[in-house]
Amino acid sequence: MALAYAGFRSAFNFLLEFSLSAVRPQAYFPDEARYDEQVEDSGAGAVSALAESVAATLSRVTVLQLGRIQVYLLYILITLIVVLAWWMPR
Repeated sequence: MALAYAGFRSAFNFLLEFSLSAVRPQAYFPDEARYDEQVEDSGAGAVSALAESVAATLSRVTVLQLGRIQVYLLYILITLIVVLAWWMPR
């Protein structure tokens, strides 16, 4: 389990900021021992901005989804004509 965590940590080290504070035990039965690790997600802003731009782009595409079979058949016909024109020898 620790090896998998170390692999995850090294793979995403450029996106996550790790801070570690530890008080190691000094004896066999210590009064105090503490381990604290904080992870700051510095890549969340970039991911959310990318997700918002994709959502805005896809919201403009919803105009194509009218729900009528005739329109979808027209889309297929236009696509076939474009593909055939692209592949035809010149």
